[in-house]
Amino acid sequence: MTKSAFAPILLLSACCAAFAQGNGFRGSDFAGVKLVIPLDQLPEFGVTDAEPSKTDGPTQAHFYPGGRVDFMNVPMKLVIAAAWGFENDDSRIAGGPGWVNTEKFNIVAKAKPDSQIADLRLMLRSMLIKQFGLKFHVEEQMRPVYALEKGKGAVKVTQSAKQQPLDCKRSNESGVMTLECHNMTMSELASALQRFAPAYVDQPVVDLTGLEGQYDFKFGWMPRRQPDAARAGDALSTSDPGGLTLFEGLYKGLGLKLNSTKHALPVIAIDEINRTAVDK
Repeated sequence: MTKSAFAPILLLSACCAAFAQGNGFRGSDFAGVKLVIPLDQLPEFGVTDAEPSKTDGPTQAHFYPGGRVDFMNVPMKLVIAAAWGFENDDSRIAGGPGWVNTEKFNIVAKAKPDSQIADLRLMLRSMLIKQFGLKFHVEEQMRPVYALEKGKGAVKVTQSAKQQPLDCKRSNESGVMTLECHNMTMSELASALQRFAPAYVDQPVVDLTGLEGQYDFKFGWMPRRQPDAARAGDALSTSDPGGLTLFEGLYKGLGLKLNSTKHALPVIAIDEINRTAVDK
């Protein structure tokens, strides 16, 4: 089913730690947020309602276009992960009391209609600090990752003619998932791969291509139906029927490869957090 380009950003259940969205993507959807920002410089929601969940329903979390956030039955750990853009890998949130993994919350918040996804993440962070008393520090930890690197031959991406906002469209062409992007950096591609193909990419991707600037490109892969992700080392011997894997699609279409390795990644370590929100 095709989704509107204006569909909400959706954080899936904590068990999957995946990130999905509609078929149209704006640059702000992939914009990162700084790890540490002084509290007085963090933007705030206009209206916020945060309370423990009273039902045992499915986890649903959305960043809606127009500045609305709607989280239902979301574990606190995933809420914190979303405030840093780490919802695809909540292992990037460490420490804290045991209840952050199990106790779920409902959060409804509104911001200015022109708020970007990165703004909403920072507003969520501000709410966690002010209303839940979140205190944290950042640690560097060696973690398993995929490294996005150049292949043996020439890369098959074209330098964008001029710097413009990112424009990406995902489509299904005769069963092949196709991604066509303009004005995308390799860092943005690396951060987006887990969102585009979570069934293949089950850990963070870091950009080690050395390619600077924005690029135009198009490549495709066969959607993977099995929930377990492939390992990069098995990419060329996949058992998926008729399958051009994501790894093969990147290599054949763009001249890029994904290699499993370890790399230092920032981790948000929880020092303190309160169970109950206070109005501030």
